[in-house]
Amino acid sequence: MGEMGKDQETVEEFITHNFDPFKNETTTKLNRPTLFKSAGMASYILSLERYQSAGATESDDPFDANRLIIAGRTEKKDHSTALDNWSALQIREIVFNCDQDNIVCKEEWGNVPDMDDGDFIDEYSSFNVCLCILETDELKKIADASQLEIRVSTDMGHIDLSDEEEKDFQDSLKLFYNQVYDDKAETEEIEKIKEKVREKQEILKEAESGGCFIATAVYEGDDHFNLIVLRSFRDNFLDNYHYGKRFISFYYKFGPRLANMISDSKLLKLIFKPLVNLGVVIVKTLKLG
Repeated sequence: MGEMGKDQETVEEFITHNFDPFKNETTTKLNRPTLFKSAGMASYILSLERYQSAGATESDDPFDANRLIIAGRTEKKDHSTALDNWSALQIREIVFNCDQDNIVCKEEWGNVPDMDDGDFIDEYSSFNVCLCILETDELKKIADASQLEIRVSTDMGHIDLSDEEEKDFQDSLKLFYNQVYDDKAETEEIEKIKEKVREKQEILKEAESGGCFIATAVYEGDDHFNLIVLRSFRDNFLDNYHYGKRFISFYYKFGPRLANMISDSKLLKLIFKPLVNLGVVIVKTLKLG
């Protein structure tokens, strides 16, 4: 029996290339999605990719497009509320206000499942994926905008992204354009964005290994000696007690988000570093773990 076919995949630090030789198509994805929320209703992941095809046959037209793929999931509620919030996932367009000039990207897929099917309901939350096309000159204009406002229109209304979410998405666009279209331009701004992405990737590695999120963000890496002290305190002291276990659970729930905020802010690093250092001193002095 033959093996299942695989696309040819090339993984780089910030982007991943996938080539399908049977369709003669290449997808270049940015390894850095943007997250945003509609308060109390849904969470969204916005991904960037370049989708190219030379045509699998002579009758196929070639194409080359930048795609914004928005995956949305409603917050877990009761069954009735999940159904009511479903319209928050029906994205109609994304509008980018770039220095008072609007770029409107319509949703292309119209991905609306049969409401009678019910397969889109998963433990009282809903899931949907939408697609918008962004021209390369539009992408560059958004990336270069001095003032950027982003509004996502859904069947329920509209979502205005926060300043932090807009900045995060604009950084993603800048990195995407640099890596996909202009990788020779290594500006100081691009280098800062790359460093920020690397810091967040380190935090994610810590999350996967059950690590110390905030301390990793403060020390800007996972190889600092104090992290060994804090992990020992967690595993050999806190984890032996009821309230210690509850604290660990609380920390795993809220620590990653706070760590991301710290990694993006020099001020927060200055505030939290003395606190983390004090904690290390206490642990070492009292030999807690």
